[in-house]
Amino acid sequence: MKINTREYLSKFIESEKAQKDPQFNLDNPEKCDLCGTSFSSQDFLIDGEARDTPQIFLENGQSVGQWAYMCAECFKARGIDIKWGRGQLYEKTTSNEWLLVGGFPPN
Repeated sequence: MKINTREYLSKFIESEKAQKDPQFNLDNPEKCDLCGTSFSSQDFLIDGEARDTPQIFLENGQSVGQWAYMCAECFKARGIDIKWGRGQLYEKTTSNEWLLVGGFPPN
């Protein structure tokens, strides 16, 4: 059974936090860095770490891969997570802006 995008991403969405402190993606990317899908037809945009990319090792012993603007389908296949330091989830507003709805900075 195929899960729709909103259902899949719903576990990451924090609507109350998004409305309380609205933050927007100011880059306004045009297409998914991984598959080329136009974001004009998408409801969600993920700015996050992509699986299977070269790793950079940090001083604390952790590593991080390359980041990409991803469509929801590419995030399902290659995204790491939606949380601070791994990925931010944005939802398109009625005014065609990208509102941060998941992956907020720590309080």
